Amino acid sequence: IMEDPREGSRLEQKIDPETWVRTYLEPHLFPGAQVLDVGCGPGTILGAAASQGRRARGTGVDLAPIRIRQAQQKNAENARLQFVRGDVQELQFESGTFDVVYSRMLLQYVPDKEKAVAEMVRVCKPGGKVLTQDLDGQLVWHYPEDSLMQQTVTRVLTSLRQSGFDPFVGRKLFWLARNAGLDNIK
Repeated sequence: IMEDPREGSRLEQKIDPETWVRTYLEPHLFPGAQVLDVGCGPGTILGAAASQGRRARGTGVDLAPIRIRQAQQKNAENARLQFVRGDVQELQFESGTFDVVYSRMLLQYVPDKEKAVAEMVRVCKPGGKVLTQDLDGQLVWHYPEDSLMQQTVTRVLTSLRQSGFDPFVGRKLFWLARNAGLDNIK
Protein backbone atom coordinates (compact mmCIF):
# COMPACT_ATOMS: atom_id res chain seq x y z
CA ILE A 1 0.00 0.00 0.00
CA MET A 2 2.69 2.49 1.00
CA GLU A 3 4.57 2.12 -2.29
CA ASP A 4 1.48 2.78 -4.41
CA PRO A 5 1.72 6.28 -5.97
CA ARG A 6 -1.95 6.90 -5.15
CA GLU A 7 -1.36 6.47 -1.40
CA GLY A 8 -0.04 10.02 -1.04
CA SER A 9 -3.26 11.43 -2.44
CA ARG A 10 -5.35 9.20 -0.17
CA LEU A 11 -3.38 10.40 2.86
CA GLU A 12 -3.89 14.05 1.89
CA GLN A 13 -7.64 13.60 1.48
CA LYS A 14 -8.01 12.07 4.95
CA ILE A 15 -7.05 15.22 6.86
CA ASP A 16 -7.57 18.93 7.05
CA PRO A 17 -3.94 19.91 7.74
CA GLU A 18 -4.71 23.47 8.89
CA THR A 19 -7.20 22.26 11.49
CA TRP A 20 -4.86 19.51 12.68
CA VAL A 21 -1.95 21.92 13.03
CA ARG A 22 -4.13 24.53 14.78
CA THR A 23 -5.50 21.91 17.20
CA TYR A 24 -2.39 19.88 18.04
CA LEU A 25 0.80 21.63 16.93
CA GLU A 26 0.21 25.38 17.07
CA PRO A 27 0.30 25.58 20.89
CA HIS A 28 3.89 24.29 20.71
CA LEU A 29 5.15 26.28 17.71
CA PHE A 30 7.12 29.51 17.74
CA PRO A 31 9.03 31.35 15.00
CA GLY A 32 12.06 29.26 14.08
CA ALA A 33 10.92 26.18 16.01
CA GLN A 34 12.57 23.01 14.70
CA VAL A 35 9.80 20.49 13.97
CA LEU A 36 10.19 16.83 13.02
CA ASP A 37 7.33 15.01 11.28
CA VAL A 38 8.01 11.28 11.61
CA GLY A 39 6.18 9.32 8.92
CA CYS A 40 5.55 12.56 7.04
CA GLY A 41 3.86 10.99 4.02
CA PRO A 42 3.33 13.62 1.32
CA GLY A 43 4.29 16.45 3.71
CA THR A 44 0.83 17.95 4.00
CA ILE A 45 0.81 18.53 7.76
CA LEU A 46 4.42 19.71 7.95
CA GLY A 47 3.74 22.13 5.10
CA ALA A 48 0.92 23.65 7.13
CA ALA A 49 3.08 23.77 10.28
CA ALA A 50 5.79 25.70 8.44
CA SER A 51 3.43 27.96 6.50
CA GLN A 52 4.15 31.65 6.03
CA GLY A 53 2.23 32.69 9.13
CA ARG A 54 3.88 30.19 11.47
CA ARG A 55 7.52 30.38 10.33
CA ALA A 56 8.58 27.09 11.95
CA ARG A 57 11.34 25.07 10.29
CA GLY A 58 10.50 21.50 9.49
CA THR A 59 12.04 18.17 8.66
CA GLY A 60 9.93 15.31 7.39
CA VAL A 61 11.15 11.74 7.52
CA ASP A 62 9.46 8.76 5.88
CA LEU A 63 10.52 5.22 5.05
CA ALA A 64 8.95 5.25 1.58
CA PRO A 65 11.07 6.98 -1.11
CA ILE A 66 7.92 7.80 -3.11
CA ARG A 67 6.44 9.71 -0.14
CA ILE A 68 9.66 11.73 0.20
CA ARG A 69 9.57 12.64 -3.51
CA GLN A 70 5.90 13.66 -3.22
CA ALA A 71 6.61 15.77 -0.11
CA GLN A 72 9.56 17.48 -1.81
CA GLN A 73 7.51 18.26 -4.91
CA LYS A 74 4.50 19.47 -2.94
CA ASN A 75 6.62 21.74 -0.71
CA ALA A 76 9.32 22.83 -3.17
CA GLU A 77 8.52 26.53 -2.62
CA ASN A 78 9.14 26.43 1.14
CA ALA A 79 12.87 26.74 1.92
CA ARG A 80 12.16 26.12 5.63
CA LEU A 81 11.31 22.47 4.88
CA GLN A 82 13.42 19.44 4.10
CA PHE A 83 12.39 15.82 3.57
CA VAL A 84 14.63 12.80 4.06
CA ARG A 85 14.22 9.06 3.86
CA GLY A 86 14.62 7.35 7.21
CA ASP A 87 13.34 4.83 9.71
CA VAL A 88 11.73 5.96 12.97
CA GLN A 89 13.41 3.01 14.69
CA GLU A 90 16.85 4.49 13.84
CA LEU A 91 16.53 8.23 13.29
CA GLN A 92 19.66 9.75 11.75
CA PHE A 93 19.47 12.99 13.73
CA GLU A 94 21.59 14.13 16.67
CA SER A 95 20.05 13.86 20.11
CA GLY A 96 18.19 17.00 21.19
CA THR A 97 17.77 18.45 17.69
CA PHE A 98 14.04 19.28 17.54
CA ASP A 99 11.68 21.43 19.59
CA VAL A 100 8.62 19.41 18.50
CA VAL A 101 8.55 15.83 17.27
CA TYR A 102 5.31 14.25 16.14
CA SER A 103 3.88 11.23 14.39
CA ARG A 104 0.35 10.71 13.19
CA MET A 105 -1.01 7.27 12.28
CA LEU A 106 2.49 5.79 12.05
CA LEU A 107 3.11 3.55 15.05
CA GLN A 108 0.45 1.07 13.97
CA TYR A 109 2.85 0.01 11.17
CA VAL A 110 6.15 0.01 13.09
CA PRO A 111 7.47 -3.38 14.26
CA ASP A 112 9.37 -2.05 17.31
CA LYS A 113 7.06 0.61 18.71
CA GLU A 114 9.07 1.05 21.92
CA LYS A 115 12.26 1.77 20.00
CA ALA A 116 10.40 4.17 17.70
CA VAL A 117 9.02 6.27 20.56
CA ALA A 118 12.40 6.18 22.34
CA GLU A 119 14.01 7.53 19.15
CA MET A 120 11.44 10.35 18.92
CA VAL A 121 12.19 11.25 22.54
CA ARG A 122 15.96 11.08 21.91
CA VAL A 123 15.92 13.60 19.04
CA CYS A 124 13.63 16.00 20.92
CA LYS A 125 15.27 18.82 22.89
CA PRO A 126 14.94 18.75 26.69
CA GLY A 127 11.69 20.56 27.46
CA GLY A 128 10.44 19.98 23.91
CA LYS A 129 7.24 18.20 22.93
CA VAL A 130 6.68 14.71 21.53
CA LEU A 131 3.19 14.20 20.08
CA THR A 132 1.81 10.85 18.93
CA GLN A 133 -1.60 10.02 17.49
CA ASP A 134 -2.72 6.63 16.24
CA LEU A 135 -5.45 4.05 15.72
CA ASP A 136 -7.31 2.42 18.57
CA GLY A 137 -9.49 -0.26 17.03
CA GLN A 138 -11.31 1.87 14.47
CA LEU A 139 -10.17 -0.48 11.73
CA VAL A 140 -11.66 -3.63 13.26
CA TRP A 141 -15.05 -2.55 14.60
CA HIS A 142 -17.96 -2.07 12.24
CA TYR A 143 -21.65 -1.59 12.76
CA PRO A 144 -23.88 -3.00 11.63
CA GLU A 145 -21.85 -6.17 11.79
CA ASP A 146 -21.38 -7.96 8.53
CA SER A 147 -19.91 -11.49 8.50
CA LEU A 148 -18.21 -11.11 5.11
CA MET A 149 -16.65 -7.79 6.16
CA GLN A 150 -15.45 -9.32 9.43
CA GLN A 151 -13.91 -12.31 7.63
CA THR A 152 -12.08 -9.95 5.30
CA VAL A 153 -10.86 -7.75 8.17
CA THR A 154 -9.64 -10.84 10.05
CA ARG A 155 -7.77 -12.11 7.00
CA VAL A 156 -6.13 -8.73 6.34
CA LEU A 157 -5.17 -8.21 9.99
CA THR A 158 -3.67 -11.70 10.19
CA SER A 159 -1.52 -10.88 7.19
CA LEU A 160 -0.52 -7.43 8.50
CA ARG A 161 0.41 -8.73 11.98
CA GLN A 162 3.43 -10.46 10.46
CA SER A 163 4.93 -7.01 9.81
CA GLY A 164 4.17 -5.72 13.33
CA PHE A 165 0.88 -3.96 12.48
CA ASP A 166 -1.21 -3.20 15.58
CA PRO A 167 -4.71 -1.74 15.14
CA PHE A 168 -4.89 -1.13 18.90
CA VAL A 169 -1.66 0.85 19.33
CA GLY A 170 -3.61 3.99 20.30
CA ARG A 171 -4.38 2.61 23.76
CA LYS A 172 -0.68 1.87 24.23
CA LEU A 173 0.58 5.41 23.54
CA PHE A 174 0.63 6.46 27.21
CA TRP A 175 2.62 3.36 28.16
CA LEU A 176 5.01 3.81 25.20
CA ALA A 177 5.63 7.45 26.19
CA ARG A 178 6.16 6.58 29.85
CA ASN A 179 8.45 3.69 28.89
CA ALA A 180 10.53 6.08 26.72
CA GLY A 181 11.19 8.27 29.77
CA LEU A 182 8.52 10.94 29.41
CA ASP A 183 6.71 11.97 32.58
CA ASN A 184 4.55 15.00 31.75
CA ILE A 185 2.12 13.05 29.57
CA LYS A 186 -1.24 14.35 28.40
